[in-house]
Order: sequence, then structure tokens, then C-alpha cells
Amino acid sequence: MTSSDIGWFLLLGIAGAGISFIFYVIGIRWTALTTASMVAMVEPVTASLFGFLLTTIQLLGMVVILGTVTVLSVKQSK
Repeated sequence: MTSSDIGWFLLLGIAGAGISFIFYVIGIRWTALTTASMVAMVEPVTASLFGFLLTTIQLLGMVVILGTVTVLSVKQSK
């Protein structure tokens, strides 16, 4: 690892994780807890989508999570 790599790691850590976490916490304050928890459940799905290779089990997991979030959202709005 070179010194320029450390700068990139810091940038990715601050911009990628830090800023997004701050926005997430601010968003939780403005939404209902049930809505925030459903949004949090979509995070693994989006992380998998950005992966290069999706296995069958990952695709099945995405379908289960998205289906559950959809059912809970529809059920909550009624």
C-alpha cells in the first residue's frame, strides 16, 4: 500500500460511509421508524446489485427482501 492509496481509502471511508450514514441518521429523524426499518432492509439488496457476480442464493435473497418490503409497505398504507 502506498501513501496515495491511504488517501483514497480515507476519501472512500469519509465520502462513502461517513456522509451516507449522516444522511441516513437525518432521514430516520424525519420518517416513521417502520418506514426507516423497511428502507434499511433494502440495503443488502442494493449492495448485491452492485456486485459483479450474483449467485442463485443472492438472487433469491433479493426477491425475498424486496417482496417482504413491498408487502409491508402495502399493508401499512391500508
